[in-house]
Amino acid sequence: MKTPLILIALAAVAHAEPVAILSHTVGSGGGRVTSANVSIVSEIGTLGGVVAESPSNVVVARQGFAGRLYDEAAFSIGAGAQFVAENGTLQATALITTDDNLFASVPGSAVTWLFTNATGQAIVDAAGLISGQPVYESALLNLRGEYHGLSADVGVTVLNTLADNFGLYAGDSVDDDWQVRHFGTGDPLGVASADPDGDGRNNALEFLALTDPRDPASAFRFAIQTARLPSVTVRLSTMEPGRRYVIQSAPTIRGPWTAGEELTSPSPVADVEHRFNVSMAPRGFFRLQLRRE
Repeated sequence: MKTPLILIALAAVAHAEPVAILSHTVGSGGGRVTSANVSIVSEIGTLGGVVAESPSNVVVARQGFAGRLYDEAAFSIGAGAQFVAENGTLQATALITTDDNLFASVPGSAVTWLFTNATGQAIVDAAGLISGQPVYESALLNLRGEYHGLSADVGVTVLNTLADNFGLYAGDSVDDDWQVRHFGTGDPLGVASADPDGDGRNNALEFLALTDPRDPASAFRFAIQTARLPSVTVRLSTMEPGRRYVIQSAPTIRGPWTAGEELTSPSPVADVEHRFNVSMAPRGFFRLQLRRE
């Protein structure tokens, strides 16, 4: 009695409509098995316990997953040292913490990146690459990453590594932070050659002397007090730390000029009188050169 039953079952399969069984698995291997009546597309894992029906009602079998199943519990981002130099780059990174306390990295291109408080100090591309822009002072920015409904923030500081490269004030030998402090960003009155207070000292000299470029009363002055060669007494209206005041002498107004006395001060001081001796002809000329230390 068993033999006829088996023959009947085989006959039923042989005359059935063609069927397709799809096995959705995770992996890079697998293959296809086909016959006149059955087509099985599979990846890693074996297929079993599936009822095959006609192509109009295909059964999708999810079996043999090679990956680990988890839920995303938390999202975090980082940016290496979290410092980027102006005109430099820094790659932001992202991590998912799973519900079983494991970590999985997230491709930068899968995250939506943005700065929530940047006004031109840095940009971030779709892959999370941060590019520092010229700044007049170091700026702390807030970088945000968004992924699958989760978000995270991290602070990124753009470092002011170049003193003279910002906007309208770039490349004029005056520190950008000094210009922005006195004139704001992008004011033509703040360029090195301008003299906004009309005192005859342009901003380049006001910067070297550390005087107020908007106050005509705050003007650096240098004068010869007495000259009874070889003794000379000069007067400086102010001296500031971080500056060198070099007194030069020459036999004629056209030079050649020779550097002589060099004065410095550890703190701000006003109305400085300095006396020194020179070795030169009965007649000579003097001038002062201001330098940064």
